[in-house]
Amino acid sequence: MSNLENLFAGQNFDKEGDDFPNETGPMTDSKLTEARLCAQQAIFQSMVSDEQTLQEVMDEFLLHRLKERKADKKIFKLIVSDVKENLERYEEMLKGHITDTWDYERVGLVEKTLMIAAVSELSCNPKAPTKVVLNEYLDISKGFLAPDGTKFLNGVLHTLSGKIRDV
Repeated sequence: MSNLENLFAGQNFDKEGDDFPNETGPMTDSKLTEARLCAQQAIFQSMVSDEQTLQEVMDEFLLHRLKERKADKKIFKLIVSDVKENLERYEEMLKGHITDTWDYERVGLVEKTLMIAAVSELSCNPKAPTKVVLNEYLDISKGFLAPDGTKFLNGVLHTLSGKIRDV
């Protein structure tokens, strides 16, 4: 069972003052999964904010949010720093692949940021096995997307992973 499959299991949503989702601690049992989730969230936050650059969001996470989340700071910083340097290139890669089946502009921001984070990690973290990286981002996507969305991500990431790495 994945770290995120039971994200909401055991949560009492009727309890007054209940955080949704847990905002005061880690959402997973794995420091690596937590780092990947935080990286995706930082990328998302910077893309919806007109006031914060990705560097500023990364600094905010490193100074405040990651302390509570127990995420692997090295992996988080590796992914977010890489996206900061290569976002345009990764979006072009995604556009080039997705336009065969779907208009990139119609893809939701959650899906985009999950794919960008995954493509970044496949590119900048060669020590992480391809299958592990893909499975982690697909598991994270299950916390945000309907099954069809996860299936879409799986197809895109599987194809791009073969282009990024010699799989």
